[in-house]
Amino acid sequence: MSARHSNQAVPPPHARPALWWPVALAGGVFLFVRLVLDPPARYAASAPVFFFREDFFQQQLRRPGGPLAFAAAWLAQLDYGAWLGALVFTALVALLSLATHRVLRGAGGGVERAWAVPGYVLLLLYAQYDPPVWELGVGVLLAVVALAAWSSLAARPGGWQWPGFLVLATALFGVAGPFPGLLFILVAGLHALVVQRKWRAAVICWAALVPWWFVVFVAQSNDLRVVMQSWGRAPSVILVALVYGFFPIAMLASGRSSRWFGSGFTPIKLPAAGRSTMHGRPASRPAARWLWAWRAGIGGLAVAGFLLTFSVQHRAGWRIQAAAERGDWQGVLDAAAPLRTIPLPARLQINRALFHTGRLVSDLFTFPQQTGVPLLPSLSDGASVCVPLSETLLELGQVNLAEHYAQEAVEAWGERPAALWCLAQINLVKGRPLAARVYLNVLRGVPFHRAKAAGWLRALEQDPTGLSVDGVNAIRALQVRADTVERFFPVESLLRPLLQANRQNRMAAEYLMAHLLLTHQTARAVESLGLWADAGETTLPRSLAEAVLLFDHTRGNRPAALHGLKLDDRTAPRFEQFVEALRQNGDQMTLTEQRLAAGFGDTYWFYDVFGRNPGRAGVTLHRGRP
Repeated sequence: MSARHSNQAVPPPHARPALWWPVALAGGVFLFVRLVLDPPARYAASAPVFFFREDFFQQQLRRPGGPLAFAAAWLAQLDYGAWLGALVFTALVALLSLATHRVLRGAGGGVERAWAVPGYVLLLLYAQYDPPVWELGVGVLLAVVALAAWSSLAARPGGWQWPGFLVLATALFGVAGPFPGLLFILVAGLHALVVQRKWRAAVICWAALVPWWFVVFVAQSNDLRVVMQSWGRAPSVILVALVYGFFPIAMLASGRSSRWFGSGFTPIKLPAAGRSTMHGRPASRPAARWLWAWRAGIGGLAVAGFLLTFSVQHRAGWRIQAAAERGDWQGVLDAAAPLRTIPLPARLQINRALFHTGRLVSDLFTFPQQTGVPLLPSLSDGASVCVPLSETLLELGQVNLAEHYAQEAVEAWGERPAALWCLAQINLVKGRPLAARVYLNVLRGVPFHRAKAAGWLRALEQDPTGLSVDGVNAIRALQVRADTVERFFPVESLLRPLLQANRQNRMAAEYLMAHLLLTHQTARAVESLGLWADAGETTLPRSLAEAVLLFDHTRGNRPAALHGLKLDDRTAPRFEQFVEALRQNGDQMTLTEQRLAAGFGDTYWFYDVFGRNPGRAGVTLHRGRP
């Protein structure tokens, strides 16, 4: 062996960079997004309107940042599939982390150790469900890639630095929009100042902020407050600020360390456990323990940051909507199990799920209820109820009202698939196949809805009446012809005409019973038991049986007429326990409510006495149709 070859240093096997832990980290992010955050819930919450149409694409290209908005809207559609959405988002986090490491490594000063921070904050943003995380994440990624490219140009001789800066800044502004362009300009100037130590170059970079500010806020009249509103709630705005603010702060940190320690400063690295030091000796146990303690501390901070920003209630509401859009009614109830306060849109879908699983009148109070919350809200309760209310009214047979709320949903939220499907089905029920084709042709341009829309269009070609489409004929049989033109419509005035039009309308009958119970009309609910007998039932559902026992207890001289219906053997002994517990606790209602909630919080008796109930969804969650 020659001297030249003998003097070459061959790195020992243990000194090679370990690749297993980045792969394991990416796999952990993938599983966490798929199993915990649930991409379909994000699709239901914030997937923007997107069409595979030339006019839609041309419309996006007419404004700065339009190409990014188009690409991000397409990526957001991938959340419709749980595994696909998790995979693509994990790839976005990985690319952002790699690009961040590349930029920070060029800055020096040890700040490259923070390469995972932007990806971690992006994960927290994803868990907020509301903000446009795809547009934000891809925009920051493009800005960081542009920074890496410009730093490479700045390090090379030949005068390519400034033409490259102008090309990158202009292209980034046109493709990604104002905020990624601002990030690039700001951090490029800091890079020139603290890394290259060229203050004139920094001033030249920052001079580009003047035309940027004029174009964005003067020529285009953009309002920063309007842009920030699209980012979602206050926690989301803070997280977006952290993503954008991280890179300037990291640059300043690297420059500060260079000034303090000199340009040749190399941060001290703790030896990893089980590896050799520069002298070939194994790492000492105290150093290894300190290293693992440091890693555990970083992991604890990451978990704490997630717990501080994540809301189980918020996720559950969107998981309910996502499951309802797929017709997964058991999935709706599973998603609703952890809820303790239920917003009106989610409540509408939970009631639909209880009906479709045969449990509306038996398990209504296994979920939290509150006196004064209507079974069927109206537009006065906000535009967020429009889609689930339209779907509920359509199934009940109030087709005209369903069309009104579906049109309101399109007006408020744009051409989103859920509202378009409602309008297509409504027009088929009302015998307007040409109008239904309009909505179906629009849905044929939406990813993951194309196949179903094409199937409906083929069915209309074979049968223009639309009777061959699933559910159309059933709704026509329930359809009521009279209109209700009230802004604050009484629920009973919607349900009684449906039963008059078709006494076999099981959904209207169950919703009427649920409405009477929720409004404490125990006597009227008992008087309406004939509806249950006419439906061929032999046993009273649990909530109605509880109402009968309460009626007999308060009006013992006139017991309820059961029309041949039987009570569950377990309900009467439980009622006696409730009455005895209520008597023993006396007049201290607040203390009594707390004591009885655990044993009777899922009963109509508890709700009737206290005006609310905590529910106990997990107890009866997987009971089937009685």
